[in-house]
Amino acid sequence: MGFPVLVVTSRITQPWVVRRRGGAIDGMRQRGRQRREADGEGQQGAERRPKPTLKVAAHGSKLIGWVPAMLPRQMNDWLVASGLSSLQYTSLARVDTHLLFVFVERWHPETSSFHMSFGEMTITLDDVSCLLHVPIMGELVDPDFVVTDYDAIHNAVELFGVSLSEASEEASSVRGPYYKLDWLKQVFEQQRAANNFTGAMRAYMMLLLGCTILADKTFTLVEAKYLPLFRDLDTCGRYCWGAAALVTYLVFSNEYE
Repeated sequence: MGFPVLVVTSRITQPWVVRRRGGAIDGMRQRGRQRREADGEGQQGAERRPKPTLKVAAHGSKLIGWVPAMLPRQMNDWLVASGLSSLQYTSLARVDTHLLFVFVERWHPETSSFHMSFGEMTITLDDVSCLLHVPIMGELVDPDFVVTDYDAIHNAVELFGVSLSEASEEASSVRGPYYKLDWLKQVFEQQRAANNFTGAMRAYMMLLLGCTILADKTFTLVEAKYLPLFRDLDTCGRYCWGAAALVTYLVFSNEYE
């Protein structure tokens, strides 16, 4: 399974992590412990904070059920050319939460690396390529524009082929420039049945991104700002999806400490 799925679809409900006792502690770990001890001074009578818990919301089992057995040839050609076809099969139905928690404990945002007993290790673009088989060369996936609710509605009507009322209802239900993953699945199936292969393909690609490399902490939504990237299905393979996966991973990982 690709690493972004593990990290961006998991979260710690408290902004701190309980460390294991014993063993060598490097300088940064020791400074972190000292900061936490300093923050706790003078609070002996205060209520004990709740123990941190790890919540995992993997999309693997959901995605396995959503991936169609076969796509129309034209849609399959677009998907392969985009470089995203491998994302249909890079997720696991089950995630080992205990293993994940160990890695979360050892993650250091100061260096964006894991501090293991044998030294430091981090994740590179080469790892992304080996794990996810997505392109690591090309244009950066960096929508530098602000998408409003109106834009999300307008783009859904234009690029998915849904009605204005359907798009407006979706926008009001999510209260922001997002699309629900369940709704994208419905759009994909409806537009494919209507032989609107371009609209169906855009919905399917957004669904893949929202379940894998661009998943976020909502666990159910994907940002609407990525939809215009698929306006031209013949050229969306020019993007460096691997870099987008790595950046998303680092952004959410560094929020946990």
